[in-house]
Amino acid sequence: MTLLVLAPPDDETARMFCEFVAERGHMAVMPQGFDEVCITVTSGRDASHNVDLRVRGERVRGVLHRGIGAPVREGGDAAFAHAEALAVWWSALALWDGPVINGATRQGFLPPLDPLLLAHVPGVTLPPSSLGRPLSAATTAELVNVHRERDGAFLGRGTEAIVPDELLRFTRFDPARVRYVLLVGNQVFDPSEAGGALAAATRSALAPLFHRLRSLGADFCLLVIEPAGEECRLLDVSGLPTHHQFEAIRPQVFQALLDRLLGGPL
Repeated sequence: MTLLVLAPPDDETARMFCEFVAERGHMAVMPQGFDEVCITVTSGRDASHNVDLRVRGERVRGVLHRGIGAPVREGGDAAFAHAEALAVWWSALALWDGPVINGATRQGFLPPLDPLLLAHVPGVTLPPSSLGRPLSAATTAELVNVHRERDGAFLGRGTEAIVPDELLRFTRFDPARVRYVLLVGNQVFDPSEAGGALAAATRSALAPLFHRLRSLGADFCLLVIEPAGEECRLLDVSGLPTHHQFEAIRPQVFQALLDRLLGGPL
């Protein structure tokens, strides 16, 4: 039984998961080229399809998908090879009928996790935010997260994130109330709590959001929330959690990933 971990070569979390799987008596391979992988996608005129996915000659049982990173070099053959690899993996993971954590869909190579797309979920709201230039959109008295609007990059908090000639998004938040929630397959964790147990009230309030994320194929993601009465403000969702964010409960998280891959679809 072989698991495939699709991730950039510098993804330390992916490598640590492979080591965890080996300690549990299974094999997880993190391929760095198509010389280790054989992908066969067969499509019929009746819209039927079949995907055979093998790594080092062994049939793959499940896939942990964390992307393929950026091209090694800009332009030329490297960019072309990266685009071809992306197309192959996208079609294979979207059509394969085995378990894929953070699967590819028509909406994206990785699941779409923009909070704006999740704001209609019952019990979920968005925090107050505004767009503007650095000198006019926020005052030094405000506690704000600052993101660059053109690509969503997080720049910092408050005036430490001043960047000239950029349109920025300022999101107000209360750092004393912010909580982190980790969705991992069939389980959810609070990385800040001993043992990772998530409060029952929070679990209940976020149940519709968990259901929506799983329906999008996002079953390994970190949520940043701020409780607001009976609702939760959704500040951010990351589909690429790193081990630093759940170090205290890493064995439980990795076991939940392994159970998801061995157990099949949710």
